[in-house]
Amino acid sequence: MKIITSLPMKFTTASMALQDLLGESLHEVESSLQQSSDWWENVVNGPNYSNQRWISDFRMSKDVFKKIVNSLRPMLSKKTTNMRATISTEKRVAITLWKLVTPNSYRAVAAQFGVGVLTVCVIVKEVCRAINGTLLHKVICFKSIDTIMDGFKRHGSPHCMGAVYGSHIEIHAPEEEPENYVCRKKYYSIVLQAVADSELLFRDVYVGYAGSAHDSQILHSSPLFHRKYKGILRPDPVIVIDNMPVHPVLLGDKAYPQVPWLLRVYDDGESTAADRYNLRFNNCRNFVERAFGLLKGCFQMLLKCADMRLDNAEEAVVTCCILHNVIQTDGQALNWNEDAEPDAPDNNIQVPDVGNIPRGVKLLGSAVRDSFCTHFEREHNMGIRWQPPQPK
Repeated sequence: MKIITSLPMKFTTASMALQDLLGESLHEVESSLQQSSDWWENVVNGPNYSNQRWISDFRMSKDVFKKIVNSLRPMLSKKTTNMRATISTEKRVAITLWKLVTPNSYRAVAAQFGVGVLTVCVIVKEVCRAINGTLLHKVICFKSIDTIMDGFKRHGSPHCMGAVYGSHIEIHAPEEEPENYVCRKKYYSIVLQAVADSELLFRDVYVGYAGSAHDSQILHSSPLFHRKYKGILRPDPVIVIDNMPVHPVLLGDKAYPQVPWLLRVYDDGESTAADRYNLRFNNCRNFVERAFGLLKGCFQMLLKCADMRLDNAEEAVVTCCILHNVIQTDGQALNWNEDAEPDAPDNNIQVPDVGNIPRGVKLLGSAVRDSFCTHFEREHNMGIRWQPPQPK
């Protein structure tokens, strides 16, 4: 993770939150305070607000919402400042969800819940930090890696632990070095790199690089790359494919380096065997793109973080990824135990700088890819015809 999740869970001054409002004066902020809390108090919590309506408005069932609230209550219940003394944990979480799942501004969210704009700023930041601090390593992890690899095997790629991809999140121009955040599509952005499994769940996320950064640079700088390159990521079961020992692999596009644990496609038309490999590869790599589609469809804040400071936007992006897994599992991810096998002790293997991966490592990466290709071709010649599974 590039973001910092160990900062104090509070603002030192209210003026820090005001910076989120991007140009709104204190007079403008205060003029939008306290319209009415009737919608939350009497409609949402009223007898006629069905579970279907909950799912439509908050993207999750009321039961899952309650589980999230209960998991956060020990952290959020400690907030006793005068500004938030009368706002329940339920309402704080609901305010944060509303900000994340809608394209609405802080002002619109404040009006929806009958609270002040500044209050919404503070609540969204503290709830996002509470979610990230409490649930990140529990909900986004390589737990049950055998199950993950079995899922990819059914879809054509054995011994695969995930597909990696980077997606741009549009932001307001940062105050410092804004030119670095202009992506190739000419808007300001930060990059969310994520690894997804065949169930469209995120297994690793890394966010915050400026939009002009290359995908290979972002991957190279991530903790995931360092753990895999050093060989300390656990679990790390090894199998033999066409006489080649193979560690769990990731699938990535041509923007990423060819290393022994990250497979890329062959060039189109290189050979019939390579084309068959590409078919199976692309079928599985598509999962991460579909996961991003679900993420951005659910959390419309991600379409443009226009009224958030850069650090707050990074926090909110990670929160959306966590909640994505919670929603996709109908809350089951909240029950996952933090019993993942710890990494092996760090070693003295030096991770090379970007662009300086040794030639031998690249050649070994190509050899691993060739072993998969040969294995698939041998299956084909034996009459084993692979077809993509039918959608559920």
